[in-house]
Amino acid sequence: MGMDVYGKNPTDEGGEYFCRKVWGWHPLWDMCLDLVHELAGRVEHGHCNDGDGLNALVDVDPEHGRMASIVLTPHDGEYERLAGSRPGPDRIGAAGALARSFDAVVLLKGPTTVVAAPDGRVRLVTAGDSRLATAGTGDVLAGILGAFLARGADPLDAAAAAAHVHGRLAAACPETGVVAGDLATHLVEVLMGLGVDSAEGASL
Repeated sequence: MGMDVYGKNPTDEGGEYFCRKVWGWHPLWDMCLDLVHELAGRVEHGHCNDGDGLNALVDVDPEHGRMASIVLTPHDGEYERLAGSRPGPDRIGAAGALARSFDAVVLLKGPTTVVAAPDGRVRLVTAGDSRLATAGTGDVLAGILGAFLARGADPLDAAAAAAHVHGRLAAACPETGVVAGDLATHLVEVLMGLGVDSAEGASL
């Protein structure tokens, strides 16, 4: 079991960002739960909760604290554990409902990725295909999202941009035999192609 938490250290007045990966093996699982519950209650800046970090939220009261800066990144199975049922055919409505329930941005993974904010804003991302439905590719997405959040991007925009970059990475890979590590090898190439950090291009 793996739990990924990316964001800004809530005790750091200097504005330093961190990226933390905690593996949920016993007896560390209780520590993982405590970390997620603590961050859910007092996080003030962008924070990505992925993998078993989502499982740790199953028993968290959405009223526990301010979560609007958190991005939750469930696939359908994780969505079901959080919401009590699978997304169903109305995936925009499902993502929006979960976003309102947790007062958090939700990135619902799928053939069309739905990114929903609790205030009703929605982004749809069509980049990507079945090559992303392999073990470990979600970790790549979480890493990209964590990096964009660490740059200070709005959580909704960071999530949508990360999903788009993730899809573009798949397009840069062979048609078959793709594993998660293949995506990372194309990251710089894709970011440069999108103009991220170029002198005249976009910047997150």
